[in-house]
Amino acid sequence: MIDILRAKLSPEQFEGFLLGNVIKYLFRYPHKGTPSRDLDKAAKYLEWLRILYPMDKSDDKGQASK
Repeated sequence: MIDILRAKLSPEQFEGFLLGNVIKYLFRYPHKGTPSRDLDKAAKYLEWLRILYPMDKSDDKGQASK
């Protein structure tokens, strides 16, 4: 499913989708469902978001570049 969304959305829309889901699952984990499942989902969306910003090897501080 994530591959379909990546193919159909613009890069900006896809990034917003990922970020929105990270925020959604972080805000809801203590209130709905199973907290560990919501945190796992947030982590997965964050992992996909992180892939969009690989580390810049020239950055001495190890920070991601845009």
